[in-house]
Amino acid sequence: MQKLGLYRETGHEHFNGSVVIPIFNQIPIFNLEADVVQIYGRKITRALREGTPLHMYLPGPHRGVWNDEALAASREIILCEALELATRRRPMISIDAH
Repeated sequence: MQKLGLYRETGHEHFNGSVVIPIFNQIPIFNLEADVVQIYGRKITRALREGTPLHMYLPGPHRGVWNDEALAASREIILCEALELATRRRPMISIDAH
């Protein structure tokens, strides 16, 4: 769990006090072999130390996320800073940022 980034070297949970959203490389409903490629966490507790980030990810590269069906069917897109805003309607898939 520490190697994956879920636990820090101190033994504390990286996403403690957060709502956690897995980010898949494919929509898991349609493909049972979808892999979790990143994890996003949003702090929900009010008792945070000064400087604690509200948005957290596992260590490593961040990936872009979108709903490919909506992107193909729409004339405009809405960019969201946080995944919890973007995931309210449909499952999201991730792509490499390169």
